[in-house]
Amino acid sequence: MSKTQAAIAKLICPSLEEPGVLGQFTEIFDAFFAELDSRSRAQLGLFFRALNFLSLLFCWRPLHRLAPERRQRFLEQVGRRGGSKIQAGLTGVRSLVLLSYYSTPHAWRQINYEGPLARGERP
Repeated sequence: MSKTQAAIAKLICPSLEEPGVLGQFTEIFDAFFAELDSRSRAQLGLFFRALNFLSLLFCWRPLHRLAPERRQRFLEQVGRRGGSKIQAGLTGVRSLVLLSYYSTPHAWRQINYEGPLARGERP
């Protein structure tokens, strides 16, 4: 997981700042990312680089070095002004982040989910 990806993920799921949670999340995020087809991985990689470039261009800092409040404003502005491709990219990233987060044992505890059942096990 890149610094840019982690910075965006922490905005979407502030719980990632808690000790030990980012490690669980990163492992799952990387596994989901690796399972994407090569074209989708390339497009998402390009999307993250483009966001970082725009951050450098307009904010004079890489995205991960912006204060969280400024990062949030920047992403909101990019989402509003960037057109349908940017909005689709942000939606895809948000979906991947949320899917990864809610696959962590930390999130399971937060929602009182005991985790997946073993094969053949019934409640």
